[in-house]
Amino acid sequence: MPEELETISFASAEQLWAWLDSHHATHPGVWVRIQKANSFVPSVSFNDLLEAGIAYGWSESSRRGFDAGSYLQKFTPRRALGTTSDRNLRIAQRLESEGRMTPAGRRALAMVESTPLDDGPFFHGTRAELGAGDHLTAGYPSNYKPGVTMNHVYFTALRDGAGLAAEIAAMLGPEGARPHVYLVEPAGQFENDPNVTDKKFPGNPTRSFRTAAPMVVIGEVIDWPHQTPEALDAWRIRLTTLRESDAEIIN
Repeated sequence: MPEELETISFASAEQLWAWLDSHHATHPGVWVRIQKANSFVPSVSFNDLLEAGIAYGWSESSRRGFDAGSYLQKFTPRRALGTTSDRNLRIAQRLESEGRMTPAGRRALAMVESTPLDDGPFFHGTRAELGAGDHLTAGYPSNYKPGVTMNHVYFTALRDGAGLAAEIAAMLGPEGARPHVYLVEPAGQFENDPNVTDKKFPGNPTRSFRTAAPMVVIGEVIDWPHQTPEALDAWRIRLTTLRESDAEIIN
């Protein structure tokens, strides 16, 4: 296993919290085996890890398949990198009010809050026709998984990445849909997109981010690189495979 981290299972959130209470300050991290929704094996959920991690200053990053009924989620002490999302701040505030937030969790949030992720500029690719001053908000269906409503707006600091997202959105849209790339500005805190950062690549080389806050459109970008017809055909095949698989989106 990468980094020689041990693999561990927790049958309940109570077991997870008890383990973190004893190990959060000294342990390098673990791969937590999480059972999928259709499994009858008792297990913590991803949200259990998220909440306990906020309380103790740990974070979830890479995800790897294990077997047909479960997957492995990397769970390690939080590093001084980036910001935390509005959702995580709300969880931290709730944990604080419940008396469950620990000093380690408070220190980790303060450390992360002080480190900027990226200075931009930022771009968003879509098939929607927008104008300067318009707001992009969460709550729309995913382009990649049917039935999933997205809790974040996604964007990137790379113009070609936004262009690819725009062309995929247009390809999956109604006939006549056109791709658009916009220069945008997040109106609140944002975080690394966990679906394409440590989950697939070390760090964040694609400079991909997401936010639960609105994104303000500054203007449309015209000069962005377009995909070839062959490349779009290859993406169409990949997306069909993804939409038909049981792969999960970290939403």
